[in-house]
Amino acid sequence: MRLETVTASGKRKTAKATAIATSSGKFNLEINNYDLNLHSNSILKGKFQEIFDIIGKQNLEHLSFKITTRGGGSVSFIEAARQAFSKAVIAYYGKFHSEFKKQEIKENLLKFDKFTLVSDVRRRESKKVGGPGARSKYQKSYR
Repeated sequence: MRLETVTASGKRKTAKATAIATSSGKFNLEINNYDLNLHSNSILKGKFQEIFDIIGKQNLEHLSFKITTRGGGSVSFIEAARQAFSKAVIAYYGKFHSEFKKQEIKENLLKFDKFTLVSDVRRRESKKVGGPGARSKYQKSYR
């Protein structure tokens, strides 16, 4: 039996996530070597539950996912992991199943939230000379 595997990545601010989707007998999702059900973060579970509802449990029941994240804050880590998961599902269906099913899932995800598949390009503006931040300048006095 050939092992069907697909890798996808997601980014949000400075957080980066890599998802590996593998065909298996049952659904399993590990994030940083912890099963999703064992995570205590309720926001993480809620964000992934939204994606499960949109994609559909029947489309995920034969897949196993392993997501590794690094960098970023707590919310950026969740968003990057969610994006990597969504991209991995799309890539898996595009490579090993029908193009129609892939397009259907992709349209549903984009209709729900564009950032489940497209990375957010907003970044922090860098500090400039002459002030404490990006735009503010040091105050001057003429006395």
